[in-house]
Formats: sequence, structure tokens, C-alpha cells
Amino acid sequence: MVDEAKSILEFLCYDIIDFEFKKNPKSDCSSENIVLHPNIDYDLHVEQHEDEWVAVLFIDYNVTSSLIDKEGSEKQKVDEEKDYPLYLSTQIVGLFSSNVSDMDKKRFTNLVEVSGLASLFPLLRAHCSAATAALGLNPPITPPLINIHKLVERKRSSESKEGTKE
Repeated sequence: MVDEAKSILEFLCYDIIDFEFKKNPKSDCSSENIVLHPNIDYDLHVEQHEDEWVAVLFIDYNVTSSLIDKEGSEKQKVDEEKDYPLYLSTQIVGLFSSNVSDMDKKRFTNLVEVSGLASLFPLLRAHCSAATAALGLNPPITPPLINIHKLVERKRSSESKEGTKE
């Protein structure tokens, strides 16, 4: 029964390859005083090795932040990284493969973009949450759930705009 439902995409492994967290000791970092500004991006590299497609998928997740003043207005950041009350940057990488006879490169790329992101992002969320909780943040920084299809659409749109500029 499992063999019938098994994906033709194999998720070989993953690793957190970068994690950076900074907390500004001069900032009041209580959660009610901070607004988080998350950003997510990804990069995908696909190659053929003999009879296999192999993909390396990187997801970058960054969080900058700003403070809210007593009136409830967001304070402007003056000097980017130095003035953030909190800063988080992490990167996860996953390795995927499939047999060349199962699909062409375009289909494999599309499959990794959607299924690969859907496989890696929960791992990144869990890592961020656990790591920032261990660092004493209450509540910890947990990346929000994302619409994978919209993320892919945004990335493709951005790449096509860059392609028309060249």
C-alpha cells in the first residue's frame, strides 16, 4: 500500500547551515514592545548526475525588528542591524533526487520547488522556535505558516522581472 503512494521525489537529507541571533542589550525586548519583520527567500540548484536529477534547495529566513513607542507607533530604524532590538538569520538546505526516467528537468524543478519547500519549511520553523526558546525568548520566534504556492509565484515573478531588465 505504501509503495503505491510513495513519491517519485526523494528527500535525502537536510541541515541547518547557518544560524545567527542578536539581541540588542540597549533595547527593551519585551514582546509587547517589538514588531517583527520576517523575510523568506529560497534558492534552488538542479543538476543531472548520471540517471538522477539532484536538487539542492536553500531556504533563507531573516527577521529584523523594531520597537513600538509609548503611543503605539513603530519607531523608525536608524542604523539597520545595530538598532534592531532582535535580529535572526538562519539558512536550511535540503537535498532531493529523482530518477531521470520518471520526469524531465522542468517537472523535477517544479516538484522540488513546491514539495521541497513544503518539506523543509516546517523543519526550519521548529528549529527557529526551539533555538530562540533556548535563548530565553518568551514567546520564541516561530516563523509564520506560509503559502508555498504564493512564495514560488513571487519568486518566479521576481526572476522574470530581473530577466527582462538584462
